[in-house]
Amino acid sequence: MDRSGAPLILRGIWGEIPLAYRVYNLCNNDGYGDYECFPDHELELDLRAAIPRLRAEGFRVRAVNPRLCMIAYGEAVEITLFASGRVIIEHLAPDDPRVALSLTRQLLLACDPEQLHFEESVASA
Repeated sequence: MDRSGAPLILRGIWGEIPLAYRVYNLCNNDGYGDYECFPDHELELDLRAAIPRLRAEGFRVRAVNPRLCMIAYGEAVEITLFASGRVIIEHLAPDDPRVALSLTRQLLLACDPEQLHFEESVASA
């Protein structure tokens, strides 16, 4: 949520379909935050095909199967990316929902750069 309490949304397009991601704070601890980012409808990401693009963007893929991908990023961030487009981000610093959505944007653009397109900024609902 932004300072006014309105939920934050990342808007984009998947193919021809309008897409909106919302972010939810799961936990906060000592300057780190855990977040879950949901699309307003399920995607169908090919996670195995995305591995080289994810690695090129600095994501360290730890495990992958058709349904989910476990990823490390930076010094402490752990990410679970689901083929449906759902993203769980753990140990994020700074603890900020805008940073969580920005990281989600970067992650998804690496997964499917031909189908996914996002607005440059995060907006309040």
